[in-house]
Parts: sequence; structure tokens; C-alpha cells
Amino acid sequence: MFNHYKMDRWMKILTGLSGVLGLYFCFMEIYNIRFTYDNVFTLFEQIFRWNSFFRYVLGMFIASLILLVTLKPNDPLPWNWALLLTFSIFLIFICNVWIGLWGLIAGGIGLLDYL
Repeated sequence: MFNHYKMDRWMKILTGLSGVLGLYFCFMEIYNIRFTYDNVFTLFEQIFRWNSFFRYVLGMFIASLILLVTLKPNDPLPWNWALLLTFSIFLIFICNVWIGLWGLIAGGIGLLDYL
């Protein structure tokens, strides 16, 4: 079942923008991380610390899910306003407020169309 919204084109543009910007931001943050190789324990601590590598890998995963929902609606995941709002809130907390805001606007458009 494919949900057709009145503003479907704008929702896809905003959601796709959120996914692409999320991937770009997370990739650039991973690229800018400088690891120190004193010993194995400090390396693991740097990788799994929340403000480091693990956070941005999780952000890349959520941004790729957003792109997957945008490009292939209802094939792996449903094209639904609730899913867009959930993924956008995750992106706001993981990546950046401005990146998740585009998906949040798209989910809000879908919510208003649903109501």
C-alpha cells in the first residue's frame, strides 16, 4: 500500500535532501576524526565513545535508511509520515539539527495531509 500525499514531491525533495546532507555530514566528521594509537584500550575508547566514530556510523546508517525510503518507497520500508518523523528525530540527535529539520518538515507535511 503506497501512501499518496498531496505534497508528495516536496516531501521527497526534503527527505532526500535530509538523507544526502546526513550522509555527507557524517562522512566528513568521520574523515576529520584523529585517532591516537597509544594502546588498544585508548583506540577502543575513542571508537566507541558517543561523541566519536560510533555516533557518525549510526548517523550514516539512519541517513541511508532515509534515502532508501525516499528512492524506493514501500519496497524495503514504508513511505509514511511517522517513519519520516522518527528518522528525522534520530538525525537531529545524532547528526545535526539542521540536517534532521528537513526530514522533520517533510514528516510534518505528511502528518498535516493525513489529518
